[in-house]
Amino acid sequence: MLWDPATGPTQVKAAEAAAQRLRLQLQALEARGPDDLEAAVRAATRQRAGALLVLGSPVFNSFWRRIAELTNKNRLPTIMPFTGFAEDGGLMAYGPHLHSLFSQAGAMLVKVLKGSPPSDLPVERPTTFSLTVNLRTAKALGVAMPQSLLARADKIIQ
Repeated sequence: MLWDPATGPTQVKAAEAAAQRLRLQLQALEARGPDDLEAAVRAATRQRAGALLVLGSPVFNSFWRRIAELTNKNRLPTIMPFTGFAEDGGLMAYGPHLHSLFSQAGAMLVKVLKGSPPSDLPVERPTTFSLTVNLRTAKALGVAMPQSLLARADKIIQ
């Protein structure tokens, strides 16, 4: 799991809890900026990671092409939260659907503009998620994608 400590421990704790339930071994690799990405991917490769989960981070979201290049070069199947990662060559992306998030934000803005104090508005979590699978990358990495996963995908890149 690749994480940016600047984002706080919440995502890491959730990933650790999920890994424990699934009986998966999980190791956290830190990257605080783009200069740390190559070393983190090399560390995952050295430790013979079976796959890499990239947690959400402004740093990672700005450099998903670089992450895709590094993980593909090192033959490391990788999933990241945003669709652009898979569109730019990464194996998979699963996370909040960005257009839905923008719609939710717009609805909140309308409430504020109509006079609701922002402090009275509830925190809203994403309600729509998107799964994108890049079959070209899967083939290059030698990863067989289960038909059940492909059936659930919102977008498949041939």
